[in-house]
Amino acid sequence: MSTRNTNLDEMKKEYWAENIHSFSGFYDKGSEEKIKAPYLLSWAYKKWIFSIEKKYMFKRYQMVLEFLEKNASRDKKIADVGCGSGIYTKYLLERQIPVYALDYTNQALELTKSNCATLDLSLLKCIQIDILKNSIPCVDIAFAIGILPYIEDYKLFFKNILPYTRIILFNLLDSENWINRLRKILPFLNVRYYSYHRLSEIEKELQVYHYKITKLTKLASGWMIEAQQG
Repeated sequence: MSTRNTNLDEMKKEYWAENIHSFSGFYDKGSEEKIKAPYLLSWAYKKWIFSIEKKYMFKRYQMVLEFLEKNASRDKKIADVGCGSGIYTKYLLERQIPVYALDYTNQALELTKSNCATLDLSLLKCIQIDILKNSIPCVDIAFAIGILPYIEDYKLFFKNILPYTRIILFNLLDSENWINRLRKILPFLNVRYYSYHRLSEIEKELQVYHYKITKLTKLASGWMIEAQQG
């Protein structure tokens, strides 16, 4: 891995750790998320963009709950990859469904445990892993929400997840979307260090692991994808 990519990964990790508490508020209009951008751009985000994103975040939240309601049960092993504040882990624990909460920052794992403190923590296993270096535990279902948009190497992402589950839900930012094209042309607009992917390449890589897309839903400037092995 090049020095440039290593530095970028560290910047993303630092950004994620610094803002984990803010993310748990679904980019509320009064979000305290700290973006590294020129003053006017930062002001525009806080004034308008955060409130727009909040609507998409809530839509994403509903999509994930629909997926969990359809697939999750007490007899299945589930991995919340990139658990963040633990909002989905909490949802599962409230239904007494065991879950692995995985994240590469200790701040996220501590926040998840704190947010789930009143629930049965014997059903929770928190593991600090970097999905680009470590594979997930063997599970029946895995979901990784808001993770691939921060990862350039989607092949490593899939390599460390797909062989260890049968069903996956994840989202991505479409490199062909005009907003994301603009961010690539004008990098200063990419205040969150996003990565973008072609849907055709993602589908091809899923096929390498004998997965097929079972549900594809447009989400903001990207896609929510449900895929299943077989």
